[in-house]
Amino acid sequence: MDIMDSVDFGPPYDDEDADIIIRSSDLVDFRLHRLFLTKASPVFKAVLSQASDSPLLPEGYAGPPIRRERAGELLVLCLQETSDTLESLLSVIVPVPPSIPDALDSVIPVLAAAQTYQMHNALVHIRRLSSRSSGNPFRAYSLSWRFGLKEESLIALALSMDRPLTVEGLGKDLCLFSGPALMELLNCRVRGREAVQEGLRQFRTLRAATVWSQCSSGDSLADLCKKQPPKKRLAAPVPNAIAASPSLPTLVPVKHNKGKSGKKLVSPPWLEKFLSSCEDDLAALNRKQLYLMFHDHTVHEHEDGTICQHCGQGVSGVAIERIWAIIEDVVSDSLRNDPDILMLHSKDALPPTAAPVVPVRAFGEPFNSAGADLVLRSSDFVDFHAYKASLAAASPFFRDMFTLPQASDPPDDSMKDGRLVLPVQEDSQTLERLLTFLMHVSPTVQSLTFADAVNVLSATQKYQMDGLTASIRGFLRDPQVVGPTYITPGSAFAAYVLACRQHLAAEALQAARCTLDAPFSLETCAEDLRLASGDILYALSQYRIRCRDVALQALADTCPSFESSNWTQNHDNSGWGRLGSHCDGERQRISLPEGYSRAGDILPPIPAWLAAHIDAMAEGLKSGALPPSPNKVADISSFHRAFESHGNCQYCALAYRRSGSDEVWISLAEKIDKAIQQVRLCVPW
Repeated sequence: MDIMDSVDFGPPYDDEDADIIIRSSDLVDFRLHRLFLTKASPVFKAVLSQASDSPLLPEGYAGPPIRRERAGELLVLCLQETSDTLESLLSVIVPVPPSIPDALDSVIPVLAAAQTYQMHNALVHIRRLSSRSSGNPFRAYSLSWRFGLKEESLIALALSMDRPLTVEGLGKDLCLFSGPALMELLNCRVRGREAVQEGLRQFRTLRAATVWSQCSSGDSLADLCKKQPPKKRLAAPVPNAIAASPSLPTLVPVKHNKGKSGKKLVSPPWLEKFLSSCEDDLAALNRKQLYLMFHDHTVHEHEDGTICQHCGQGVSGVAIERIWAIIEDVVSDSLRNDPDILMLHSKDALPPTAAPVVPVRAFGEPFNSAGADLVLRSSDFVDFHAYKASLAAASPFFRDMFTLPQASDPPDDSMKDGRLVLPVQEDSQTLERLLTFLMHVSPTVQSLTFADAVNVLSATQKYQMDGLTASIRGFLRDPQVVGPTYITPGSAFAAYVLACRQHLAAEALQAARCTLDAPFSLETCAEDLRLASGDILYALSQYRIRCRDVALQALADTCPSFESSNWTQNHDNSGWGRLGSHCDGERQRISLPEGYSRAGDILPPIPAWLAAHIDAMAEGLKSGALPPSPNKVADISSFHRAFESHGNCQYCALAYRRSGSDEVWISLAEKIDKAIQQVRLCVPW
C-alpha cells in the first residue's frame, strides 16, 4: 500500500522526529516514538524488536497478525482499530491530554484494544478516566461480551435493568449480538432483576434513612415533614438533573441509624415510595423518576395544595444527585456480588474432553453393493457403498475430485476392500437420505422433519447438486410426504434458524412465513437463541414488520366493506351502515394507525362495537400483540365473540344475519395472504 492512500492524523501525532507510524483500519496515520509503544505493550515490544514480518508474539495474544509496511524510512504498523479508538488509546500512553469517551458503548473498543495489546496499566487508566455511565447499554453489553470484558458487561447489565429488552427496541444493534450473548443477557437479566430488587429492599429498610441524613441539611427533616405545618404552595420547578455535578463523592453510610439528636433516623415518605415502586417495577429505577417523586411530594402531596417546607428546604439537586449515585452503587453491588450472575456470565471454557472411539460399521442394504467402487464414510463412522459415476454425474464437486491424480501409495485408512474411502461431514441419517434420492432408491421419508430436509438440501447445495436440489424441493411440496408436523408455529423459529445457518433462502422464507402465526420476542425464542445470531434475528424482525404493514393496508382497504350501506351480495340495504344507524348503542367511524390509507370515500359510521373490534385489530397489529398472519387477523371466531358481547340489539342481529360478514373476513384473509406472498425475506448472506 502506498503512503498516499492514507492521511496524517495531525497534532499531536505529527512529530517530525517520530520513528514509527501507527496506521488505523480507516487509513489514518499516527506518527510517534516507538519508545512509548514498547514501554506500554509487550506485544509492540515483541513486534519492534524482531525484524521478521511474522514476529513471535507474547503468549496470550489473541489479535490478528500485525502487518508491517514502509513509508519512506519509517516503519508502519497496520492495526485493526479505527482512528477514533487509536486516538483514545494512544492518549493514555503518550504525554498528551487524555481523550477517553464517557459513553460505555464508545469506550469498550478502547478497552478491548488495550486488552488485545496487553496494555495493563493503560486498561486501568482508561477505566478510571471514563465514567462508563451512559450510552446504549445493550450495544455496550454486546461489545463487552464479544471482547471478553466482564467488568464492563456487568456495568452494562446494571444500566439495562430499567429498560425493556425487545427486538424492536434493539433495532439494528441486534446484528451485533451472537445467539449465546443474547441468551446470556436474557438469563442475566432474569437473575439480575431479582438481585437488584433484593438489594433495593435491603437499602430501603437498612440504609435509606442514613443516606438521607447525610445528603440533606439535617437528620430530622423526615420527622418535621410529618409534624410541622407546611407553608403556602410554591410553583417549584423540577430540578435539572443534567446540570448537577457528575463527579460527586460517594458517601459511606454510617453503621448506626441515629442522627445528631440521638433519635432514630427516618427517610421521608417520597423516598420510601420511590424505592418501594422500584422494587415492584424496575422500569421506575431512573434518575428522572427520583426527581419527579421528590417534586410531586414537595408540591402536591400535602393537603390543601401546600408545599412541604422541610423536604423542600435545604435539599438541592446536588443532594438528590448524591442519593441517586448511592442507589446506582446498590444496583451495581447487587449484580457484582451475586454468585449466580457471575456463574451465568462466566466465559471460562470447559476443559476439552477426548472424543470417544467409535467403531466403523457398514450401513447395509441397500448401500452395500459388491460392484461399488467407492465408500462414503459419514461423520458418525457409518460406511455407504456408492458409485463414482453416479456422484460425478450429479455433482461437479465430486467430478472434479475424481479427476485429480490419486496417490500411488495411499494410506491404509483411505482404502477398504480395494475401494477408496471418502470421509464426509454429513451424519449417517443425512447421507442415507441423500443417496436415497441420488440412487433412485424408494424414498423412506415417512418421518421426515424440517431439520432432516434442511440437512439434505444443505448437502446437495454444498456438493453443487442443483438438479437433485430441485427434485427434493418438489418432492417435499407433497403434504402426504411431509405430514402436518413438518413445520408448525411452535417449531417455526427453530426451523428458520436452521435454514439460515445452512444458507437455504427458500426454506428460510418458508419457515419465516410460519412464524407469523405466533408472537415474536426474545423470550418466545427460548433456547433456540443459542443457535441464532443477531443478523438473522434482525432479518426476521424486518420481514415481520413488512408483513404487518401489508396486513394493515389490507385491513384499511377492507374498511369500506363494513361502512358501506350496499356491500352485500343482494344489495338490499341491509349492511352495517344502514341497519347499524338504528343500533341501540353508540356509533363511530373506523380509525386506523397514521400512515395507512383506506380505499374509497369516507362513509357513514357503523356500530361502535364493530368499529372498536376493527380498531383493536389494527392496534394489535401495530403494537405486535396480534401476529400478522391471515388466520390471526381475519379470525372469524373473534368477530363472532365481539358481536355476542354487544348484547340483544335487533338491528345489529339483523345486519349480522343478512350482511354476509363471514365472507368479508374470508376475503380479508385472502388479501393478506396474497400480499404476504409478495414480501421478501432479506437474508443476511
